[in-house]
Amino acid sequence: MQIGLISVKPEYVEKILNGSKKVELKKFPLKKGVKNVLVYATRPTKKIVCILHIEEVIEDTSKNLWSKFGNISGVKKKEFFEYFKGCKKCFAFKIKDAEKFPEPIDPYKIFPDFRAPETITYKINEYLSKKL
Repeated sequence: MQIGLISVKPEYVEKILNGSKKVELKKFPLKKGVKNVLVYATRPTKKIVCILHIEEVIEDTSKNLWSKFGNISGVKKKEFFEYFKGCKKCFAFKIKDAEKFPEPIDPYKIFPDFRAPETITYKINEYLSKKL
């Protein structure tokens, strides 16, 4: 089973965890078959804080994604369209559920060469296979 790793701003992580954000918006799709995504909360947190179980990935135009998911996206309309500006392919990861870790994981302590992902990374699978 492959796991993805994404970066998310802490304000959006909180919305995911409290249930007000039910889709994660990205400019890139998940690899086929990936249903679990670790969430790295960006500055100031800088830790892996939860895992998302993805129900489905929807690819569409930004206009159509806003129509379908704007009310559960956790972002304002202006932010939404600024994020997707110039994107021909836009993606919404529909969140089935999110599991918050009891203690956030500091990836810099576990993985010496860790770098926060700018898109979606699967390198975490290499790290985990070495640790298991």
